[in-house]
Amino acid sequence: MKKIHGVWNVLGLLMALWAVSASAQQPPSQAALDETVKVYCAAWSEPDVDRRRELLGKVWAPEGTYTDPLSHAEGREALVELIAGFLQKFPGAQIVPSSHADFHHGMLRFTWKFIGGDGKTVNEGIDFGVVGNDGKLQKIVGFFGPIKPL
Repeated sequence: MKKIHGVWNVLGLLMALWAVSASAQQPPSQAALDETVKVYCAAWSEPDVDRRRELLGKVWAPEGTYTDPLSHAEGREALVELIAGFLQKFPGAQIVPSSHADFHHGMLRFTWKFIGGDGKTVNEGIDFGVVGNDGKLQKIVGFFGPIKPL
């Protein structure tokens, strides 16, 4: 009989832990997700390094990673520097969100446009990412251009 009570106690504890972890991982609101993407994209458009660092501090985990077909950055400060190189190469460029963010299971995706200094669209793409429990981006993997049809 003691073994049965012990099993029930363990099961009760596991259910309580599951309930706590499930409630701690409530999905962010659409407005919160879209604001995160908006601030993240604004950082890609910000020429002032201190302001860029401040923007990323709001939405990017300190150890977050960024990867696209041309580059990889580990950590927030490395992303600050990567963006500096992008803006040096493309003065006046802006990255702007072009969709709402989709979210499930701690992951998101959104589309964006790269607007050149002349105001014309240079490229567009899609980013996939991981959002931490604190709402900050932990990882972004970006893809350039449209997906090729079969």
